[in-house]
Amino acid sequence: MTHIKLALLSRQHQRTLVSYGLLSCSRSPSPLLVVVPLSTFLVHSTLGVLLHNCC
Repeated sequence: MTHIKLALLSRQHQRTLVSYGLLSCSRSPSPLLVVVPLSTFLVHSTLGVLLHNCC
């Protein structure tokens, strides 16, 4: 039960981060500064959730 809630929460959080990143990308002059850390964080959090679900 907690694993499912965790996965759902992290997915909602990722969507919020992505939409926020897209908004700031359209406003900021250097979007790469936002996109690179954002994508790295998303990869790490997704891997963390997958590993957490497997174990």
